[in-house]
Amino acid sequence: MARRRGPGRTSVRRDPPRRRRDRRADPAHNWRHLPPADLGGRVIRLNFVGKILPRRLRDEILAFGREAVPCLVDQLRWGRAWGRIHAAWLLGALRPPSAVRPMLAVLAETSWGDFVHDAVLRSLPRIGEPVLEPALAALADTHDEDVLIAIGSVLASSGLRDERIFDVLVENLRLDPSVGAINFMEYGDERALEHLARAFDGHVIVDDGEYLANDALVTLHEAIEELGGSLTPAQKKKLDGLDHARWERQVAAARKARARAEQGRKRKADRNANRAGSRETRKKRDGGGSRRGSS
Repeated sequence: MARRRGPGRTSVRRDPPRRRRDRRADPAHNWRHLPPADLGGRVIRLNFVGKILPRRLRDEILAFGREAVPCLVDQLRWGRAWGRIHAAWLLGALRPPSAVRPMLAVLAETSWGDFVHDAVLRSLPRIGEPVLEPALAALADTHDEDVLIAIGSVLASSGLRDERIFDVLVENLRLDPSVGAINFMEYGDERALEHLARAFDGHVIVDDGEYLANDALVTLHEAIEELGGSLTPAQKKKLDGLDHARWERQVAAARKARARAEQGRKRKADRNANRAGSRETRKKRDGGGSRRGSS
């Protein structure tokens, strides 16, 4: 509010009231208030809907069928975070063979722990048989271990059976025993038992205090049992030793925690004692001063 001084009098000018922002009209808050759109506009809306894809928007895009694939591929490559993730899931639902190579490219460009990477990793196997040849070609063109393992995971979950897939999974087991064991569980081939047992025997138990340092050994055990195998007495002894080592680390961690707690209680008691002594000293000093003043 501003004041104006005129000749002989004072007038008050009130500022116009501020207009509240209509959050509903902001596409970042509510995609339904965007203007009516065609296919491209609907795909662009994927950038603004947030984590949960509304069923109505999903059904509208899927109703376009294969016509929506080019727009969804562009969205997967260049869209915003959640828009890319929704595009990956929608491509998995449409299962277009033409989207396999772009999705493999995104898989190679992203890394483990990236939500887009995870969405493509889960959507590609739904396309089925059209994934096989492009995936094998992508494997031949890369030496990146993360890409090799990711494509192996896609092939293991695709439901396809091919001797080349089995060879890829054997290589995955060598590169990363934990992920390789999971891939063999997905693939479900009993011939993997020999390779899993060899990987189990070759694993060296690491005792560096990390709780998940030997997680691969546990995963290998689960894969062996999942495929109908069992551990030999020597392998059981090795696994029991791992459990004993874990128990010893947990006991040591508990002892350290108790020691830290005891030290904290002791320091607190010492501080309280020092404060009490300081209060008594002040009382005596103040009392002595008052007696001298009264005398």
